[in-house]
Amino acid sequence: MLDVRDLSFSYGKETIFDNTRLTAIIGELTIIKGESGSGKTTLLDILALKYGIHCDFYFDNLDLKIKENKKNYQDHLYYMSQKPIFCYDLTLDEQWSLLRKMYSAHPQLEEFISLVGLDDKKSSYPSQLSGGEQLRAMIINMFIIQPQIILMDEPTASLDDEYKTKFIQLLHILKEKSYLIIATHDPYLFKEGDKIYEIKDQKFHLIKDSQVQEKEFIIDALKKNNINWILYFFIMKKHHIFKEIFTCLLVSLAIMICAFSTNIDNGFLSSFEENLKTKNNQSVLVYKSLDSRYPTYNFDITSSTYFPITDIEQKSILDIQHIKQIKPKIILSTYVDELSAKEILPSFHILKDNEEIYNYNDTIEQLKSDNNYNYYNLFIEGIEETEIEKYQTYSFDKHEKGLYLNQSLLNRLQLKVDDLKDCLVKIKVGIPTYDVSGAMEITISSGETDEEEFADDDFSPANLINCQSVELSLPINGVLETGYESNTLVTSDYAMYMLSDSLEALARSNPVDKGYTVFRKDTEDGMIEVESQKDADLVLVYTPWQPNAYTVAIDHIENMQSVVNELENLGYTVDWEYNQYQSYAESIRSTKEMAKVISFSFLFFTILIVSGFHFLKGKEEQKLNLWLNHIGYYHKKDIIKVKLQKYLLNAMITAIVSYVLLWIVNYISIYVYYTPYIINIKSWLVIIGISIISQTIIPILWEGIYHVKN
Repeated sequence: MLDVRDLSFSYGKETIFDNTRLTAIIGELTIIKGESGSGKTTLLDILALKYGIHCDFYFDNLDLKIKENKKNYQDHLYYMSQKPIFCYDLTLDEQWSLLRKMYSAHPQLEEFISLVGLDDKKSSYPSQLSGGEQLRAMIINMFIIQPQIILMDEPTASLDDEYKTKFIQLLHILKEKSYLIIATHDPYLFKEGDKIYEIKDQKFHLIKDSQVQEKEFIIDALKKNNINWILYFFIMKKHHIFKEIFTCLLVSLAIMICAFSTNIDNGFLSSFEENLKTKNNQSVLVYKSLDSRYPTYNFDITSSTYFPITDIEQKSILDIQHIKQIKPKIILSTYVDELSAKEILPSFHILKDNEEIYNYNDTIEQLKSDNNYNYYNLFIEGIEETEIEKYQTYSFDKHEKGLYLNQSLLNRLQLKVDDLKDCLVKIKVGIPTYDVSGAMEITISSGETDEEEFADDDFSPANLINCQSVELSLPINGVLETGYESNTLVTSDYAMYMLSDSLEALARSNPVDKGYTVFRKDTEDGMIEVESQKDADLVLVYTPWQPNAYTVAIDHIENMQSVVNELENLGYTVDWEYNQYQSYAESIRSTKEMAKVISFSFLFFTILIVSGFHFLKGKEEQKLNLWLNHIGYYHKKDIIKVKLQKYLLNAMITAIVSYVLLWIVNYISIYVYYTPYIINIKSWLVIIGISIISQTIIPILWEGIYHVKN
């Protein structure tokens, strides 16, 4: 028996019930009637323990003021309010399938579904049903859950006479094993009620009692089977698939940007710190800069370049303490004699068995169409044996004057390593013959000026290198790995390599014995050669070529700063690899920090917007929580256990999508920069960590706050 004794209840100063009593038994249909506002719905809310316990309340002689008895009562309760409660992201069939897995459904369930006319509505979402269809669907839920305490508030309000009759038929089946209490003002139900209470003057007045004998019925604990909620949460996403996709992509994009920003240096900083330990980094490049504002070494021999370092200057460099040796820095660029060539384009071919397999001219057109005008910068640079051993990834037959191609160049030229074995490179390079002094380089040191007006101090003396174009056929020794990752050679994409000693011998292969002087005069027809210096506007002095830059090896990295200072005091420009790396590293660190701030700000506002949209209003989650409560999850911890599976699913999907987006960025990086972005454990941890925080921890915190409020 359900026995509510001495019930008194008030809203503020308004008394709703005053010391009244109500009882109900299994096998009896108990009807609560009364005028609007008399307290019918309030009574059902009290019986559903919405307001706690305000009276002596007994369930099968068990006092509900005892916590365990109260929990047992709630576990057997089903409350059908005036507004039907559903999961609006599952169809009726999907909801009934879920409930069947949780509970032992009535054996005649399919007959009842047909009886209430819902056979053709199984694939419909609740929002697609009429009010009457929703009420009929709710009673089907009862035959699946089969609760022992059923409370209904105006259950026939939206039913026509036909379905009222069928509904009442089902009520009589339900009452056989349940306490069935209905609040209504429908005369159809008054006729069918076994016991009718009328609320009047704050009391329950028993106006009908059919004296139904209470059925002997042992109430077993209502059993809920554990189900795979993750599967059903995944199914729920298809109802609003485009919204789910958009939200997931937005959050995943923000997380991907954060992961990307944590490793944006592309491995450069780690490579930098590793390279500092190598012997190669205990050297500096020394030359005479034309303009102190632009100290970077320029290897283009077709334009104004640096003055040669004389034998006496070499000796003064060697006299500096801690310098072990100096070696000339040799770079031979592709070179075309402008006087004889119709078009100044590099000549670069790859031959195999005397047949051409590649012509650089085919690539030039593609580079031009991509607005890449570095196509003329092919060059051969000297390299040491130790560097070859460190960076070589593919090795062919070794030749003294063989070339080593770099992987980035092969990528740009769309060549495969397997095609290069036993191949020759036929290339035209400029072999230096003379240094030509007397030329002037425009440096514009006097400030802003019009395009055709220059002051005297806008010019600085410069040096030109006179070259002889020579076509070389050089075997390919192997391929070097280049880029900014750890254990790669940081270089230009257009560089090829030859052993330094061999390249120096090649550069000195066309020596001249003595120099000469040329006098030129500026006329209306251009510069013409004249006989004497007296008539000349320009004097060009040709002297046998000497290297204009030297690699200076220092005994220990700790002494590099002092050596660099002494060289700079002598007037030389010093390219210090450590210093270059350090400046670049600082720039990258600053970029990383800025990228982190931007990316995490983007992530914060994205999560804030999504959370605000989804949780601060919280309507969707509140509806879902209400439905979970409706189907038997009455306790906060039970609902949170279920919802945790949903939030972990969201975190997993978000992490996977973020990782896929990161790989897309990686492929774009390879395509655009020919250098892959490094995806390491740090990237994974950032993605997983932020996914869990944004998709699991924050929602669970919201759940806790929501349940405290409610």
